[in-house]
Amino acid sequence: HAMRMTLQRNWMHRRWWLNDPDCLVLRAEETDLDEAEVRFLAAGVAFSGGLAVSSDNLMALDDERSALTRTLMPATGMAAKPADSSEGPVGSAWRARLDETRSLVGVLNWGEESGWVSVYEYLFPGEVAFNPWTGQILGKGDLFLRPHEGTVWQVTARSPGPRVVGDTGHLGYDGLTMRQVSGRLQLRNDRRQGRTVAVEARGHLRTYALEPGEMRWFD
Repeated sequence: HAMRMTLQRNWMHRRWWLNDPDCLVLRAEETDLDEAEVRFLAAGVAFSGGLAVSSDNLMALDDERSALTRTLMPATGMAAKPADSSEGPVGSAWRARLDETRSLVGVLNWGEESGWVSVYEYLFPGEVAFNPWTGQILGKGDLFLRPHEGTVWQVTARSPGPRVVGDTGHLGYDGLTMRQVSGRLQLRNDRRQGRTVAVEARGHLRTYALEPGEMRWFD
C-alpha cells in the first residue's frame, strides 16, 4: 500500500517535495520478504526517483544484495511515469527518463499470480534493454515475474558511434565516466567496486568487466 501511494504521487516529485519511499530492506535474514519481494521494493524505490534509505547493516549483506544496494545509491532523482496510461495512475509498467538517450523501464507485478512480460512491448524502436541486476542484455523473449516481483531495465536509444547500453554498477551510471572522442568511446570506472558494462560497438552488443579505476576505449 505504501509503495502504491508513493508511485501515485510521483508527479509531485521535485515539484512539491522529494519522494520518500519505504526504507530498503535487502537483507536475506530477519525479514519476511522473499527474493521476489526484495526486487519489487528495490524497483519501486528506483521508480520513485526519491530518497534511497537502507535499514540494513550494509556490511552484513551478501555480495548479491550489496551489489543491488549500490545500483540504487545515490538516487537517480528522476521519478517514473506509468508506461501505459490505460492502467491508471499506479500501473504495472513504468518509465523514467534519465537523459536524452537513456531511460529506466520496468514492470511491477502487484498480483498474487506469476506472469510473463514482453520486454519489447515497452521499448521504442531502436532501443536496447539491459538488466543491471542480472548483467544480461535482454533479447526479444519474455521475462517471467513471480508474485510481488519487480524488474528494472536500463534502456538506451539509438545513437551514432559506440554507446553504453547498460551498467551493473548503478542505475543512473554513477561513477562511470563516458566520453566520446573522435568517434571513439572512452569508459572509466571511478567506483571502488568492479562493474560490468554493456557496449554496442561496430554493430555488436557485448558485456565487459571494468575493475576499479580501469579505463577502456571502444571504436
